[in-house]
Amino acid sequence: MVDVSIKNTIDLMQTGVLFSTSDGRILLSNTRMSELMAILTGEINRNANQFYEALISGEIREECCGTEYNGRIVCRLPDQTARIFTKTELRIGNKTYIQLTADDITERWALTEQLLQQENQLKLRGDELKETIAGLHILSREKELQNMKLYAHDILGGWLTMLLHSIRNEQVPDLDMMRSQSRSLPRYLTAGQGASSPRDKFDSLRRSFETIGVEIHLDGDLPGEEVKGHLLMDVIGEGVVNAVRHGFATGIRILIRHLDDGWHLEVTDNGRPPVRPIVEGEGLGEVRKKLEQHGGTLKVAADPHFVLTVDLPGGEADD
Repeated sequence: MVDVSIKNTIDLMQTGVLFSTSDGRILLSNTRMSELMAILTGEINRNANQFYEALISGEIREECCGTEYNGRIVCRLPDQTARIFTKTELRIGNKTYIQLTADDITERWALTEQLLQQENQLKLRGDELKETIAGLHILSREKELQNMKLYAHDILGGWLTMLLHSIRNEQVPDLDMMRSQSRSLPRYLTAGQGASSPRDKFDSLRRSFETIGVEIHLDGDLPGEEVKGHLLMDVIGEGVVNAVRHGFATGIRILIRHLDDGWHLEVTDNGRPPVRPIVEGEGLGEVRKKLEQHGGTLKVAADPHFVLTVDLPGGEADD
């Protein structure tokens, strides 16, 4: 028999409290806990374990909502107050009892819900960021592969042009040099465009074409900045190959100037003018795309000679 004074005392508490045996039989429950049972489940439960299981499983009235938080159950009531239910085992002698409390945490829970919402938003943004980074890796890889394809096009196009030039001029191709360069192709491709400076690439291009009697004259100098230097070098390589392959040029002039608004490049030659309208192939098309990505422009003229003109904004002239 529970002492009446004890019952009256816990009935005055704003915290819901009940005590039960280990199998859920309620020994003592205050008025606040009985009210909470009725609000949450629609009835005053006679078994504490069943009541707590209903909270855990979410079998509560639609106008209420329950959430598991740090191993405890938080219930939002229709009046927007929040209660946190805590289940504790009590060992008295050789018997085990259950204590179930329901504390009002309305103010704290409002802040906690806000923090949980922000945490979920951050997690969502983190997942989006991971997807973005993964996409950037794929894009970077595709760009790298495209650059390698363009680089291979430049190398193979140059070698083919030298071979055709020798045949057209009834010269015997330098087969030893061609074999040597062919064996070096895998190394060139795996090294990529960053393997040498723009100036080194230009010197190599000039030496290669000198072997077949094509003179390349450079008026000015390439940008010291690697990105812009490689961009202009791509245009020069494409211009030289096209001038020799299609125009049978024997002399090519490269003009480079740094102006107030950026870099200006012209590639001209003494070859034959095109007899048909110029159709940009993979080489010129890819060069144009790369220039446009950096705000540059590429113009192709055919009269009186084949001329490539590039304007590339930004950068400073080397001292």
